[in-house]
Amino acid sequence: MKLYSDRDGCKFFLAVEKTKKNASLSIDRVNYLSGYLLELFFSNGKIKKVDLKNFLLKAQNPMTAKYRNLKLFKKVKIENGDLSWGKNGEMDLSAGSLYKWKEQER
Repeated sequence: MKLYSDRDGCKFFLAVEKTKKNASLSIDRVNYLSGYLLELFFSNGKIKKVDLKNFLLKAQNPMTAKYRNLKLFKKVKIENGDLSWGKNGEMDLSAGSLYKWKEQER
């Protein structure tokens, strides 16, 4: 919260959102590797391998669960710097959440 005053001298508080470190983070490229494993190239230069198998197996939403089908899963694309599947982003995963995702163990 930050204290401001208007032209009449009335004071008020305004919540100011701090810019997050990864606010402008995006995915520049995605490579399908195998199964549900993707290689992600982030705008900050980091490259991560992320396995979405457990995420998809636990999914209860039919719009998400249908991407257990590898033929559909492989149709991953990048939209506005995030991963997206299907028409109108039926399943979207943000660059920020994928950046924090536990990386595939090698």
